[in-house]
Amino acid sequence: MAKYREIADALRKRILAGEFAIGDQFPTIAALQAAYGVRSMNTIRTAQHVLITEGLLATYPGRGTFVISTTPLETARALEALTRIRNELTTVITTLGARPHWLAVTPDEFWVLITALENFMTTARTTAFSSQRIGDVNGAEINRQRADMAAGLITRAERIRDLL
Repeated sequence: MAKYREIADALRKRILAGEFAIGDQFPTIAALQAAYGVRSMNTIRTAQHVLITEGLLATYPGRGTFVISTTPLETARALEALTRIRNELTTVITTLGARPHWLAVTPDEFWVLITALENFMTTARTTAFSSQRIGDVNGAEINRQRADMAAGLITRAERIRDLL
């Protein structure tokens, strides 16, 4: 693994662990060079750029580098997508649950439910992969469990749909 990637991973873990709060000034390039035993400024700059791209840091000329988030953009986007899909599922399930028990569910409605579950599962798997990549082991495990739960629900819904 490239040295800048190792440093970016270590710094990301420190940010996610709460060592740096939003608004904190990030250590200078010279301080990071000393802390990580790196002589090249470009290695540190590249590591910082990775974190800037992820939305964790921002650099202000003449002022320094600051922590602007403790949640990487990928994770934030994935959480937004999971929330949107959860809301879609809630709407479908609420609609199905509001009917009298004697009113049958149509195959088209099952298709909508299965599609929403598949979207949820895909997003959960993507989020788990992203969380694993950035070192968020708990987030990765939670999203793997969500994806597995969705896969089980899809299987059950497909069996019921096939009986219709």
